[in-house]
Amino acid sequence: NCMEHKYKTEEKRQLLRATSNIIGGHEAEDGSILGSATWMVSIQTTKYSSPMHMCGGVIVDQSWVMTAQHCVQGEKVSDLQVVAGDHALQYEDEGQEDRLVVDKISHEGYDEFSKQNDVALLRLKVKFRWSEKISPIDYVSNPQSYEGVVCEMMGYGPTTHHNAFAGVLTSASMIIFNNTECSNSYQGIVMPGMMCASNQEDGSGPCQGDWGGPLVCREKELAGIASWSVGCSNLVLPVVFVNATYYYDWIFDSMNAYESMNITD
Repeated sequence: NCMEHKYKTEEKRQLLRATSNIIGGHEAEDGSILGSATWMVSIQTTKYSSPMHMCGGVIVDQSWVMTAQHCVQGEKVSDLQVVAGDHALQYEDEGQEDRLVVDKISHEGYDEFSKQNDVALLRLKVKFRWSEKISPIDYVSNPQSYEGVVCEMMGYGPTTHHNAFAGVLTSASMIIFNNTECSNSYQGIVMPGMMCASNQEDGSGPCQGDWGGPLVCREKELAGIASWSVGCSNLVLPVVFVNATYYYDWIFDSMNAYESMNITD
């Protein structure tokens, strides 16, 4: 029974206890996986007096960022910007780069109700410059199974249930479920292209502002994009992610088709 899911080794239990969630999570430290999260971005709206963080995202190419479609649904492309290389959003970090968005590719099969195909690509007006702080995620087309692997979910969202926004990059350790456990957890409403992960030691997980952010395995491999959950910190029900491997062909076919049809810098 997935509701009574138990982790298989004491090593994994200790790993999960040692890492706080994004609700109360760890800040980035130099040398840690989180501290080297050079592919992490903040998706922001510029339609207010100052830019406002909305969601996370991940760099897949110098000109492209991947996020959850529900994060940018209904948003004008001209109101979007992407910030990379920034640990604390309240301050401008050395090496930080802000980029306006010039176009958006939404998955044609996105369903707002079920969150199926909750994936989007943002095309930047100016390419990122690769640096110690900014570089792309490893996107593996056919990885070994991530089932049972302890991975890191990252985001800029709340660190407690009482604050609406942290603005500091934090992380949560989560274990990836197999597809059957994932589907059983939500009585079959988990669709193809979705995957589940959870920290049932303390309910760690993403909250408002963390959606669209990456779930990273084996230090730098993109496994998923945060899509939805029941509440912000749930000991019973797992978090549902976009399965990055499932959409590998769509991502790269979409980027290549766009570039072949448009004159780029």
